Amino acid sequence: MKTYNITLNPENPELTIRLPLDIIKDLVQRATDNGRDITVEMMIRLARSLENNLAMEENDRLLAAECYFANNR
Repeated sequence: MKTYNITLNPENPELTIRLPLDIIKDLVQRATDNGRDITVEMMIRLARSLENNLAMEENDRLLAAECYFANNR
């Protein structure tokens, strides 16, 4: 499974996004609850979301292969 290295490196490209105010408020609250800077919180949440998505895609591929082999014996 792919994992991402979360670092605050000034060499990393910068990304600017516009979010609804309620999402920003919730992110700030979660960052505060977790004792993190908002930037770190966003990086971690994006990385975990991507990791989970990639894992689900891999599971789907494995299930499809398993079904294929089960139906073609």
